[in-house]
Amino acid sequence: MVTLFNYGSNTENYNVTAYVNSTVIESSKTGILTSRNCTFISFTLNTTEITLGTVLELSATVGSVLGEVDSGDNVLVFGWVLVTLAGDVDGDAEVSIFDIVSIAGAYGSSVGDSEYDIDCDLDGDGDVDIFDILIAAGNYGEQY
Repeated sequence: MVTLFNYGSNTENYNVTAYVNSTVIESSKTGILTSRNCTFISFTLNTTEITLGTVLELSATVGSVLGEVDSGDNVLVFGWVLVTLAGDVDGDAEVSIFDIVSIAGAYGSSVGDSEYDIDCDLDGDGDVDIFDILIAAGNYGEQY
């Protein structure tokens, strides 16, 4: 998820592109953002053809707007992401009780809460709930 904030005093059109490594995964997410306001943009990466254990670099860029002086914050690098089993919260190549405990520790939290852990939000719906535990439980004991 990318957060855009319009620091300027004018309403602006935006265009956001997401990348895996240096390959475009989704482009032309466009919209209008009013002055001193923010919006959240989600991108989806299909990992079904990616080998488990592969590490990817995720990033996004937003195009400059007319008259923009400082475009240094127009590139966001999320960092490295490990493609692993659904429920492998700690990235150790297996879904174990330690992963379930991590999810339980974040249970009931949502985006913005201090307890929220995006790695525990397995269905990506913005909260950690029973559905996330069910996903991990469905892969319990699996490893690669």
